[in-house]
Amino acid sequence: MPTTLEFFSDCVRYNRPCELKGLAQDWPAITKWAEINGGGEYLKSKFNNTVLGTFTHSTNLDNDSETRKFSFRSDKIKGMIYSDFLDNF
Repeated sequence: MPTTLEFFSDCVRYNRPCELKGLAQDWPAITKWAEINGGGEYLKSKFNNTVLGTFTHSTNLDNDSETRKFSFRSDKIKGMIYSDFLDNF
């Protein structure tokens, strides 16, 4: 586990992701959301009819540049009911 200074120096300052292994192992969500424990059904019971904004496509912006190859466009957002999202993805 990094110290606070290491976290800010190595991750935040460079705006890059960090892996914090084992940090949330005692959180109830670890058990409740686990697929092996029926996590999908638990989440459906909590958010069943909530509408999410989902991206239906990614769009190729520039064939010549690998760094900007795909972007999510706001005109491709589709409303989807949470339970349908879980069932389809």
